Amino acid sequence: MTLILLAYGKLHGATLWPMAAQTHAAKAIVLLVLLASVSGGIPLLIYFEGLRLTRASTAGYFEMIQTLAAVCITWGFFHASLYPHQVVAALVLIAAVAMVHHVQLQVEAHD
Repeated sequence: MTLILLAYGKLHGATLWPMAAQTHAAKAIVLLVLLASVSGGIPLLIYFEGLRLTRASTAGYFEMIQTLAAVCITWGFFHASLYPHQVVAALVLIAAVAMVHHVQLQVEAHD
């Protein structure tokens, strides 16, 4: 992003900091740190704790389910249309997660 801003000649304070942020720089920095913490830091802590408690095989499939969740939210809340291949991909992901869960239960039963 820095290279893009440099190429367009917008890598200077007036462009990067709006007037409100320039007049209240300390407040802007505190709010940026809070924004990064709330929207990035806390979810990452929860995410890594979940990874620690989950098998790698299960975590991998749920990583893919995040995309499915985003598509469902976009479809449900923003009324974006789904293409047939997206529906097929969603069904494949759901089936894969169900199969992994089924195999894990069988392995646990034999242990």
